[in-house]
Amino acid sequence: EHTMSCCSVDTQDWQSLYKQLQPKVTFSEQSSMCIYCPDPLYVRNKSYSKSERKSFRSEALSEAIRIKRLIMATPGASTKDCFTYLLKNDIIFLEEIVGIEHLVLGKSASALLKERRNHSKAILAEQRRQRLFEEMWCDYAEKLG
Repeated sequence: EHTMSCCSVDTQDWQSLYKQLQPKVTFSEQSSMCIYCPDPLYVRNKSYSKSERKSFRSEALSEAIRIKRLIMATPGASTKDCFTYLLKNDIIFLEEIVGIEHLVLGKSASALLKERRNHSKAILAEQRRQRLFEEMWCDYAEKLG
């Protein structure tokens, strides 16, 4: 025999509750806009200088060399095993590797460029597919409506 739980809801209550939970959109008849002029100091300093970029490159390279030495000194059958050991034992942190992994793994510039191009092609192909789907859906909706 099937028993009802204490929190059962009949269909009318459920529909009423559902209508209350549905998000509603309202539009204001008036709106306002504030325009802020950019601070000249911010505009002048919003990008890095040539010396700052050079310093970042130097720091990234020395960090990659440090991590690479740790990997070479770590017991493990593969680079993946070494990374796992270093990460699990809090010798290095994931945040230290992100952005310089190509330097740590010793990928050549051409291999890295090829990888980035392939990634860009995949992204653009997916965008084209989604746009085509959207266009087809809009055409279909127009025919129905």
